[in-house]
Amino acid sequence: MDVALATILVNIGERLYEDEGDTISSRLVLFDEWEGHDFIIHLQRNTRFSNGDLLQSYDVKYCLEQLIGHQKLSMIDMIETPSPLKIVIHFRERVENIKLILSQDFTTLYKYHDDHLLFTGPYRLVSLDETVAKLSKNHYYRQNNPDVTELIFTSDYKYYEDYTFQHNYHVLADQAYSSIDFMLFNPASSLNLVERQYITQLVDETNPEKIDISRPVKILKIKESNEWVSHFIDKLQNSIEIDIIEVPFNEYMNEPLQKMEPA
Repeated sequence: MDVALATILVNIGERLYEDEGDTISSRLVLFDEWEGHDFIIHLQRNTRFSNGDLLQSYDVKYCLEQLIGHQKLSMIDMIETPSPLKIVIHFRERVENIKLILSQDFTTLYKYHDDHLLFTGPYRLVSLDETVAKLSKNHYYRQNNPDVTELIFTSDYKYYEDYTFQHNYHVLADQAYSSIDFMLFNPASSLNLVERQYITQLVDETNPEKIDISRPVKILKIKESNEWVSHFIDKLQNSIEIDIIEVPFNEYMNEPLQKMEPA
């Protein structure tokens, strides 16, 4: 699946907690408490998936159990659901930032029903393939209804052109925008500070004074990345020698970066 579509998918749903910068809030949790090393979550009533099913404790348990192998949740011993709205997470030791962890994208809540992927957020997933995701309003969403009731996301420009033509839409703007949100260097890399600064300046297109790097720079590339990434790497190769390491998106999300040998 295209990386952009996968990113959209994890943001359709909700997480147990929301990180608002200076505070952690929740629309799904009535209250929580610690008892020793056990973190106890009491769910709000009447939270529903997009097919009308109630969000219950065993749905949360299922999602969290898929993540127990994740580094950030490796301290979980066991998860119990003593009642439909109560989850008990048994930790080997108390994890003070658990609410922050449970606010991150990879902890989005979901369920499968009749081969359909369901979420509790303001939109329901109508259909999904490798290049197109179609959303519509979730009529069971208990908060304010979204103003936009139908959405289509696609990484297939031909599909986009055909769709706008068939529906007689007037395209106001179709310029592609891409950005680099952050750069991550392997802390164990042999690149020194000057070389890292030089690469950063190349990425920022600030036309730095050229320096010689005597060996190839390894760059980790997600296989499903769009054409802009390949174009960007081509531009970098005009200034430095690059050794590209390609990994699938699922591997990038689930495996430690150390296993991928990034520069």
